[in-house]
Amino acid sequence: MVAIAILAAGMAALSQVIGASRRLESRSRNVTTATCLARLRMEEALLTLRGARAVPTDLTGDGEKEFDGFAWRCAFEPTTHGTRAVVKVRVTVSWHEKTGEQSFDLATLVRAPATGGGT
Repeated sequence: MVAIAILAAGMAALSQVIGASRRLESRSRNVTTATCLARLRMEEALLTLRGARAVPTDLTGDGEKEFDGFAWRCAFEPTTHGTRAVVKVRVTVSWHEKTGEQSFDLATLVRAPATGGGT
């Protein structure tokens, strides 16, 4: 009888550990996917900015085949860094989990595009 009680307690503990492991694996997979999507969108934003004559408008998207369930937003914010005109590029990726909406941000500063004119 004591052996059965010990076995039952061990099985209950094992069940909790497996459940926690599954939640952590799901969270890890989502953060990795969000990181990949943010890096991809950041590279695209930097390429867009490189060829631009002016700061582009914000970009958004969601529901892409490889990134189903994830939405992204790319914001371009003109600012200064010291005496230089720069653009802060911020990519935010968001998704839903059981605990609520989650997000991952990636940001960088790049030189502002030339606004034309001058020699």
